[in-house]
Amino acid sequence: MHNPKDGNIQEATLLSRKLVPNGELITSQMSFRVPLDYRQPEGDYINLGATMVHAFATPGESQDNGKYLDNKSPIFVFLCGGPGTANDPFRIPALNRALLTGTFLQNTKFQVLYLDYRGTGRSDPITASTLARLGDVREQAEYLMQFRQDNTVRDLEAARKCLSAKLWNDHNRPWSIMGQSYGGWIALTYLSLCPGGLKEVFLTGGLAPVGHTPDEVYAETYRQVRAQNRAFFARDARNGPRVRQVALHILTTGNNRIRLPSGGTLTVQRLMLLGRALGGATGLDDVERLVATMAAEAASAGALSRRTLERFDAAVRLAGRPLYAALHEAIYCDGPGVASRWAAQRMGRGVFQSSPEYWWLRGGPVTAAQVGNEKNMFFAGEMIYPFHFDTFAELVAFKDVAGAVAARTDWPALYDQARLAANTVPVCAVGYSKDMYVSARLGQQTASKVRGLRYFESPDLAHDAIRTNTDLVLGYLVRMSQGLPARG
Repeated sequence: MHNPKDGNIQEATLLSRKLVPNGELITSQMSFRVPLDYRQPEGDYINLGATMVHAFATPGESQDNGKYLDNKSPIFVFLCGGPGTANDPFRIPALNRALLTGTFLQNTKFQVLYLDYRGTGRSDPITASTLARLGDVREQAEYLMQFRQDNTVRDLEAARKCLSAKLWNDHNRPWSIMGQSYGGWIALTYLSLCPGGLKEVFLTGGLAPVGHTPDEVYAETYRQVRAQNRAFFARDARNGPRVRQVALHILTTGNNRIRLPSGGTLTVQRLMLLGRALGGATGLDDVERLVATMAAEAASAGALSRRTLERFDAAVRLAGRPLYAALHEAIYCDGPGVASRWAAQRMGRGVFQSSPEYWWLRGGPVTAAQVGNEKNMFFAGEMIYPFHFDTFAELVAFKDVAGAVAARTDWPALYDQARLAANTVPVCAVGYSKDMYVSARLGQQTASKVRGLRYFESPDLAHDAIRTNTDLVLGYLVRMSQGLPARG
C-alpha cells in the first residue's frame, strides 16, 4: 500500500485561483484537488478551498492587478483551532498586519495562507446529505476517519508542493506555519510526518498531549474545568442559585425540552454546556450575564424570551461544524488499539465520585428534586457528549456515525515520537497556565519530547490570547525565536 509520508505525497492539483477584492487587503481564493485517502492516491478525490492574503492594498491601485498572483513573498500558513472549523482569514487582523508588514520576523514580509481544513468552509463540506450518500454507518465512519489532523497535514504538504512549484519552480521550498490550539496539534503531526516541508513552527494556545490517551486527556481537562467553575461560582453568591433556578424552569415549565430558535432542544444537560465559554478572556462575564438574564426571565415572566434563547443558541454554536462534534475525541486517538468510547462522558461520571457538582452526568432523567437538593451544578467545558447528538438539530443526523467513530480502534498514529525527539526544525510555543481547554501540565510534557522546542507558559493569558492579545503573544514568539527569554 502507498505510504503517504514525506516525499511520497504528490502535489495537489490547482483547480482555480483568482483575486478577490477585500477592502484594504489584497486576497485570492484558491481551490485544490487532493486524494480523499492518501494511501490510495488514484481513488476518490476531494476539493480544498483556501484564501491567500497577499498584501495591503495600495491606494489608487487596481485590486485586479495580476502581480499579486505571482507574489514571490514567502508563504506563512496559519492553522486555526478546531477540529471541524473553517479557517477565517480575517479573524485576527493584528496577525495579518504583523505578517504582511514584516514586523513579526526579522523584517520578512509574508503572504499568509489560510487553508480550510478538509470538510470545512470552502472545502468540500461534510453534511447530513453527504453522509447519506456514503452507505451504512460503518462506511460513514470510515469516511470520517479521513478527516483528522494526519490527512490535513498531507493536504497542506500537497498544497505546499503545488504552490512552491508554481511560484518558485521548486516544490522542495519549505514554509513557515503557526498553529493555534488544534492548529498546533496539526503542526506537531506535520513535524512527525513531513518535517522537510517546514522552515519554522510557532505554536499558541498550548501543546497537543502527545503520548496520552483520551481518558488521560479528559481526566486532566476536568481538573481545569472545575477550577474555572469554582471561579465562576465564587465571584457572585447568586450564580449558584441562578443556575439551579434556570434548570428548574427547564424541568417544570418545559418538561426538560424547550424548543430553541435553531431547532434544537434546551435541556438541563445542554444548559450545562454554557461552560464552554468560561475559558475565554471574557467568558466568566459572558456566562454570568446570560445566566442572570435567563433566571430573571424565568422568575418574572415564567418563560424565556426568543431573544434570550437566541443568545443561548449563539453561546454554543455547532451549525456548519458537525466534524467538531463527530471527531472531537478522535483527535486524541493516537494509533491502533485506542478508542475514545465517549471519554468525556465516562471520565465525567468518574469525576462525580469526587466532585458531586457533576451529578447531572450520572445518566438517567434529571429531576427537580435533584436540582433542588444537590450542590452547585458545575458546567462542562469543551467536551462532547452523546446527548449533543440529541439536543443539537444540526447533529441529529450524525448520532449513529459519531457512536461508530467513538468505538473505532483502528486509528493511524498521529505523532512519531522518535522523529519529534530528533527534530531539527525551529519550534517556539506559548502555553497558558490557566488554560481551561488545553492542559498546561500535559503541554509541558510534550515540550520536553520535541528536540529544540522553546516553550513559554504565561500565568495570566487566556486560551484565545493570539486573538485578544496578538502583539503580546507574537512578541513572546519573536524573542524565543531569537534565543532570548520570552519576557524581555
